[in-house]
Amino acid sequence: MKVNVFSHLILVIIIFNSCEKEYDLTTSVFIEDEVHEGLPKYSEWGYNTFGIYYGRQPFISNSQVVPFTVYVQENTTNFIFQGTFGYSSSAVLKIKFPGMTFNRYQDMMTLDGSKVNFKDAGARVTFTVNDQEQYLDIINGEMEFKRLQRLFVDDEMEQLILSGTFSFSILDDEIPVSFSFGRFDFGISELNFFLL
Repeated sequence: MKVNVFSHLILVIIIFNSCEKEYDLTTSVFIEDEVHEGLPKYSEWGYNTFGIYYGRQPFISNSQVVPFTVYVQENTTNFIFQGTFGYSSSAVLKIKFPGMTFNRYQDMMTLDGSKVNFKDAGARVTFTVNDQEQYLDIINGEMEFKRLQRLFVDDEMEQLILSGTFSFSILDDEIPVSFSFGRFDFGISELNFFLL
């Protein structure tokens, strides 16, 4: 009798261990940069994080909202960064690139290794803090798509991993201010890519 109970216990342990845990592609992993305090470390692992300084205040992703959304509408691609500004305020940064279009998220692979100059691309940028939207008067800036990777789970493409850097300068009440040391590492899939 003891042999049967022991055999059943081993069988249950083997079955339990063989069940695969579903990989969660939507969580965020924030590892702080050692040099740029308050910002996430640059990564290319699909950590679903971003960070950039506005002046000296960090604007970073958090775990309460989807950190990055892409939508294409009227021949314009919109990048939406959502998170926390200055450690406590909710904030949204919208960057619109007229003339940049994608029919599906997989088409974004064409950005791999490219740079987009904000002025040359006619980028329009707004920054909203605690529901107060401000149109930003861009002086200069650049977004570099350092690496795009296809992520497969069980031989099916689940998402793109979009990693890179960005920075730009603005005029705020006729005073130049920088958004600096920006970095992003996102998974892009049908969950956060929209064609409107």
